[in-house]
Amino acid sequence: MNYSSVARKITAILFLTHSLGSAGFIAANTINTIVGAQLSGTPASAGVPSFIYQIGSALSAYVWGRAMDRIGRRGGIVLGLIVSVVGSGIAAIAVAAHSFLFFLVGMVLMGAGRAAIDLGRFAAAEIHPPAQRA
Repeated sequence: MNYSSVARKITAILFLTHSLGSAGFIAANTINTIVGAQLSGTPASAGVPSFIYQIGSALSAYVWGRAMDRIGRRGGIVLGLIVSVVGSGIAAIAVAAHSFLFFLVGMVLMGAGRAAIDLGRFAAAEIHPPAQRA
């Protein structure tokens, strides 16, 4: 397998994980405001889950970058996917249990996972020579 085919394979895998992850996050964010309003009991809190999600993403991006320097991009992305799955599981259980606080915990973890997955874009760029990077 030559360099070009390896680069295409890695790029395809990163594209697939980013696409599926983004689709899941978009679907979740579509209903976050509705769930937030219902679980909190007040329409004024409808935007809190999306805010917490963004805070989780913003605060963890630096941490993911440092972690990926140590464990590699692949390990960081896989760990980010795991964090996202755990976060979405917590959020789903929180909805079933009608717990606004635990729903927010799930949102923080989902946001943190999203940051790791977004850093996969740099992994895709790093495998190509500078002249081929977009």
